[in-house]
Amino acid sequence: MLRNYLTIAFRNLLRHKTFSLINVLGLTIGMAACLLIMQYVCFELSYDSFHQNKDRIYRIPVEFFLANGQRDYIDADSPPILGPTLQQDFPEIADYVRLHWMYGAVISYQNVTYREERIYYAEHSFLNLFSYPLREGNPRTALTEPNTVVLTEATARKYFGSENPVGKHIQLDGKRNLQVTGILHDIPKNSHLQFDLLVSLATMAQIEKENLKSWGWYNFFTYILLKPQVNAKAFEAKLPAFMEKYQGKDMREKNYRSALIMQPLQDIHLNDTISYEVEKIGNRQAIYFLAIIALFIVVIAWVNYINLSTAKATERAREVGIRKVIGSTRKQLIGQFLLESVLMNLIASVSAVFLAYLASPFFHTLLGKDIPFSFWQNIPFVLTMAGMLVTGMFVSAFYPAFVLSSFKPIRVLKGNIITGNQGIWLRKSLVVFQFAASVTLIIGTLVVYQQLQFMRQQDLGLNVDQTLVLRAPQIRDSTFRTGKFTFKTELLRNPSIRSATFSNYVPGEEITDTGNVRRKGEKDKEGNYSFFWVDYDYIPAYDMEIVAGRNFSSAFATDKQAVILNKTAVQTIGFSTAQEAINQIIIVRNEEKTIVGVVKDYHQRSLRNRHEPIVFIGDLSRSLYFSLKVSPTNLSQTIDAIQETFETRFPGNPFEYFFLDEYFNRQYQTDQQFGQTFAFFASLAIFIACLGLFGLASFTTTQRTKEIGVRKVLGASVPDILLLLSKDFLRLILIACVIAIPVAWVVMHQWLESYAFRINLQWWLFALPGILIIGIAIVTVSFQSMRAALADPVKSLRNE
Repeated sequence: MLRNYLTIAFRNLLRHKTFSLINVLGLTIGMAACLLIMQYVCFELSYDSFHQNKDRIYRIPVEFFLANGQRDYIDADSPPILGPTLQQDFPEIADYVRLHWMYGAVISYQNVTYREERIYYAEHSFLNLFSYPLREGNPRTALTEPNTVVLTEATARKYFGSENPVGKHIQLDGKRNLQVTGILHDIPKNSHLQFDLLVSLATMAQIEKENLKSWGWYNFFTYILLKPQVNAKAFEAKLPAFMEKYQGKDMREKNYRSALIMQPLQDIHLNDTISYEVEKIGNRQAIYFLAIIALFIVVIAWVNYINLSTAKATERAREVGIRKVIGSTRKQLIGQFLLESVLMNLIASVSAVFLAYLASPFFHTLLGKDIPFSFWQNIPFVLTMAGMLVTGMFVSAFYPAFVLSSFKPIRVLKGNIITGNQGIWLRKSLVVFQFAASVTLIIGTLVVYQQLQFMRQQDLGLNVDQTLVLRAPQIRDSTFRTGKFTFKTELLRNPSIRSATFSNYVPGEEITDTGNVRRKGEKDKEGNYSFFWVDYDYIPAYDMEIVAGRNFSSAFATDKQAVILNKTAVQTIGFSTAQEAINQIIIVRNEEKTIVGVVKDYHQRSLRNRHEPIVFIGDLSRSLYFSLKVSPTNLSQTIDAIQETFETRFPGNPFEYFFLDEYFNRQYQTDQQFGQTFAFFASLAIFIACLGLFGLASFTTTQRTKEIGVRKVLGASVPDILLLLSKDFLRLILIACVIAIPVAWVVMHQWLESYAFRINLQWWLFALPGILIIGIAIVTVSFQSMRAALADPVKSLRNE
């Protein structure tokens, strides 16, 4: 019986080659696209899932509130004393870890020197609490002693090649020798912590012993491990009393409030509500959007299959009638047609897996993220994807099977083949769904593109063009303070360098140095502000507009206690105008400062972020970056000259530079990749929908061949025939547009809410996709309709 079913199934597939090809192609592309997207979605959702105690590990951020009780911000950092004190007070805590990002360091071994960015001071318990396996070394003792360091495999190879580094020493910032006590396997890509070196926190304690007891130094990530069976919510309810015990007096005196939050480990990567993260956070909203696209694409593919299968049902009506007359039961017929459907889906599924494998490199390039292929070896992922495909396979197969098996043998053998309303409304509904989804995706693509263009073309409020930024030397001696001014003077002698300035941040970088600021005499109006340390040439070098007052100047000895605010800071602190703020006294970290100028608001970060209140402090001692305005002519020679001067003035430091416009635009890279991915898969969805429309148009044209011949004999023109065959489809697509536009407006309006500066949703963003999809549908239907309209009516009428 099975062999007979398979024989008949293959005969039908080969007999209707066009329909079989359309079905298999649509299903293959839909399933492959779904597999690729879901691979990415599952990867993003899998962050930190490899840790053995993942369900018991929590990070402890700190939430800050303004004097009026409104939330100000949530800081991923916490004070260094928090972890030890929590363990001391709560027996529910099995262990804790403190991490301190070092903001970069110069590491050297013999003649090999690099500046490392991904380097942390780490608690001795780090390798016990987290599941980062050591290839060499003892996890319990590797970070216990001062002046010890653990490297990843890639970092070990970079410095030591094929040597065994354990027991050898590397140098930190040219000052401190660190003994290598362990080698870690390279950090998994789905870890929210990405690092290359871990230096023992005991090393830091040698120079920061008292500061590690501070409640005011928010520069540590604190993680706790709860004991088994501890209820996390019940434990979290005890934290307000803990904060009152240790910080209550200070909060009342300074008129602020802070609270501890328990953040589950696996919530960190996709939580963008928390500030001052070291690693780039994922975009939960983008992931959900892509998951919806994946669902749309595969459903559109299955809808195509159902549509074409039920449309072809009339051609197999006599076959059903004859089978029933000679004794076939409905159960047997359902089995036959189910087997054909499963066979079609099975061919498409195998092809889809192969296509997804081939397309993975392109997809990863599109996303800008290298998802390891080993993810396909993940049993839960494979079972989930297989379950989804099997479910869709049977859902899409059951309806055609039941329709085909339901024909009455007497009626169909008399020639009364059902061509009426049975199944027509379903087919029409499915076509409407397909194109409603397609129009929604096109609108989404246009809105994402327009938002990206808006952000790139918006005036930043400062000039980042032709700006070469050097990283300040990490290895510094006692002459650095005066040496950097000599360095600046030497650079400005080069006619290709128009200006030079020092600062501790550059545009495009999050300002993590924050603190409380208030007007003198107004303790109850204290708020959190960003502190930007600059030299006196920074504001003119970046062409920032001073709207009131003046710039810092060495002509004023009092400018050592002066500050410049941006307009948002002026408004936040309570001045009604920029001019009113000039010469006013404010309290910055308990020190009196005089406001000497106000600059126009500018975009320190991308337009996703609001303008933040910034206090510019004219302090010449803090320098993490040297910003140089350079001429575009003879650029390579200019850079060579800068490097020579740098290496002469600051020996032992690697020369590192970047162009600020590229650095600033990196903030839009994730949005741009999301837009490209969205557009690509939206195009796939439209292509699959048009495949189905092509198939339906082909079938409809075939069914109406004689009608077309009669109409032509009676005088119908080619345009009349085209309109006859197209109008039903166009009516359905118009209905799809009417449904899609309000849905797309709601969805994209919600997406734009995540941007502080965003476009307005213009009418043409909704009209253009509708016109585009109608045009595509007309071309698709007309390709088949034109053949029928131009055919010789004599040939059409000759066949019985």
